[in-house]
Amino acid sequence: MKIIFNTKKMVDEILNYQGTIIICGLSFRTREIINKYNLKSKITYIFDNNINLINTTYKTIPIINLQNLKKIESCLIVICGNNNRSFYSQIKDIQNSRIIIEKEKHLSLIENRTNLLPSDFVCNVEFPNYKKESSLDASHEFIPLLLKKLLYLNISTKTNVVYSNNNEYKKEKNTSHNSFLFSYHSYGKTVKNVIRWKEGYLSNMITFDKKGYSGWSSLCDEDIDALLQNISQKKADNYFDTLATKYIKNNQSKYNQPLKSDFIFPQEDFVFFPLQTLNDSVMQHSYMQPFKLIKQVVKILSKQNIPLVIKKHPRCQDKELDEYLNKQLKKGKIILFNGSIHEAIEKATTVYTINSGVGFESLLHLKPVVSFGKSDYMSMTKSVKKLDEIKQNPFYTLTTKQEKKMKKFIYYYIDKKCLFLDDEKRLSKVIDTFVIEYLNKDRVYDK
Repeated sequence: MKIIFNTKKMVDEILNYQGTIIICGLSFRTREIINKYNLKSKITYIFDNNINLINTTYKTIPIINLQNLKKIESCLIVICGNNNRSFYSQIKDIQNSRIIIEKEKHLSLIENRTNLLPSDFVCNVEFPNYKKESSLDASHEFIPLLLKKLLYLNISTKTNVVYSNNNEYKKEKNTSHNSFLFSYHSYGKTVKNVIRWKEGYLSNMITFDKKGYSGWSSLCDEDIDALLQNISQKKADNYFDTLATKYIKNNQSKYNQPLKSDFIFPQEDFVFFPLQTLNDSVMQHSYMQPFKLIKQVVKILSKQNIPLVIKKHPRCQDKELDEYLNKQLKKGKIILFNGSIHEAIEKATTVYTINSGVGFESLLHLKPVVSFGKSDYMSMTKSVKKLDEIKQNPFYTLTTKQEKKMKKFIYYYIDKKCLFLDDEKRLSKVIDTFVIEYLNKDRVYDK
């Protein structure tokens, strides 16, 4: 079975199919499709339950009943219009046939499709065990929204607490045949029916991916230029401007930010290096041991008399790192900053990061970002694996072409991989996409 999202794709399926084609129901929609797209010569039969229509014709197309349909050994069965539920229930078990279903025009996709799911279908939802720390904690805000939406759609749910440790993240996430899993903060190979989610780089945002997050994301293996080539630059520019205004001008970030301060930044070119927690799971994708990397960056830049502004991660409690940073501060080799990251990014010449969310936020400032680790946005950065590169060129600038590409990437990333919690329509679309993928990939009758 295959769900078709738009009429043109459905018509293309019909035109390209070589063999017997049966369309279900002599409805207004069926007549419209046949006449508008001149499909009279392609449609072999019309299947209808009205006994008064059996053995008659429409536009020379014979009308048959279910008994006659079941006698046909191999065919393409097309369901369109407002009766797809009843027709699908009658033909779903017919073997050696391909079934395609057109999206109904006047009802939401997901509300139409839930009846196509198996009766024992269940959606498992993982959620984090840690306490909500602020009003900006998107993971805690997302769970009640998701459960409410699944309940509204009559999809049975089970919930499971996930503890915040790396062993939990690395567990294999397997599901039964008739289930989905919204897997929190996990990574691994693409597993049928597993959707991996976590809080996004921006406040009020959730990200989704089949493989995972950061350096585990499927984006790390994608041809980014191919993904962006069909995106309108004007659309991307307008979206980028709106998003940048929302987050930069309003000083919004994943963590609450102080108001702009009277902090005196270096007058000359400087590097801003926002740190991450050293035990973060994404540190596995650092090209160098994180603490050693920090020490080397400090050594390289101080030798070249390049100011280095560092901000500690708000959740970092590493005493050894604290001692090291305070020692370098006293030596005048670094500048410690504790204000808004937007203020520091705006003033900086270049931003250094391993693979933090601040690196992504720096793209909203159109700042050059040097990354020392693998991430889902690394294609928009200068990826550095050997520190000799920053010895030779600690800064770099963006061309106009790179800035345009960055705006397209932001648009693509948020449109395809993210969900803002105040966008209920998008949440419905996300769930619907997973349901459609399940129906299309897991219940195909092509032989």
